[in-house]
Amino acid sequence: MEQASNTQRAHTALFVMYAGLAGLCVWGLGAERAAPVLVLLGAMGALHLAVSIGAGAQKDWARVISLGMGYLMLVGFPIGTIIGLHLIANAKTDWRLERPRYSGSLTDGWPVRGEAEGA
Repeated sequence: MEQASNTQRAHTALFVMYAGLAGLCVWGLGAERAAPVLVLLGAMGALHLAVSIGAGAQKDWARVISLGMGYLMLVGFPIGTIIGLHLIANAKTDWRLERPRYSGSLTDGWPVRGEAEGA
């Protein structure tokens, strides 16, 4: 579960980064000149936001997409490589295997008075 949480935080940070880059583009170029770049940044930001939400819910599709995005980010040396390795390291195993199973009752597994006496 910790790996899913780490992946969620990484994708949330990437979403914030894309939103910040979009704001800088609008500030520097103006809204009309930055429109094509804004579409690309918006699509990438929306994808990271969706994967972040999926990782928070420990969905398998979010793990697979995160792996793919991590492999693609390896090309962007040096920062993209670091982020890509982080995403791959946290998404390479099944997130659901780490979730402990607890019962709802504190007395599950303990003999009840009638069972202990043989009644």
